[in-house]
Amino acid sequence: MIQDCYLAIENRRNDYTSLDTKDLETSENTSYFSLEQIDMFTMNYTKDTLAELIINSNVVNDDIDTLKNKLCVINRDNVKGKLKWRKYEVLSKEKMDNIANINDYLKYSLEDKDKTNEIYNILVKYAYEYKTELNNTLKNKNIESIMKFISSLDYKSERTVYLKLESLISKDLEFISKVNKNKNLKKQCNN
Repeated sequence: MIQDCYLAIENRRNDYTSLDTKDLETSENTSYFSLEQIDMFTMNYTKDTLAELIINSNVVNDDIDTLKNKLCVINRDNVKGKLKWRKYEVLSKEKMDNIANINDYLKYSLEDKDKTNEIYNILVKYAYEYKTELNNTLKNKNIESIMKFISSLDYKSERTVYLKLESLISKDLEFISKVNKNKNLKKQCNN
């Protein structure tokens, strides 16, 4: 578990204002100091809502659009004997909505060689010693094995893989339109 983490606002490079989640006007009145705990907190809110909560707590005077692009999670890390800030992306509700579509995205993407290579390059970074197995798994389009592999990683690596895959999803307009079309069909069927 990565400890001593803070939800923060990046003022400029290596200059952060850390936030205590307890000070935000939410139903939770708890301070979180691990990456996992902060993720569990932030994934319930959109970036707009998080920015609004911070503004309402009078921590900063920025507007919502400016602030939501400055949100991050930070922790002090010992790099080559020096303490440095390590910055992580905020895991917001929008990101979680895309992450929920990863299974479908993998099914869709493994039909395309370029997309398969992108996915392979993300995964092999965390398990180079299993690159042959990963390659075979992707060739066989074994989604279940890919998902098991991702979930077998440590939390920070798993999080990073999900965010990198989420980044691919958010850039793939064709896939996004398919997902939206399916959501609309489900809504129509339910009505």
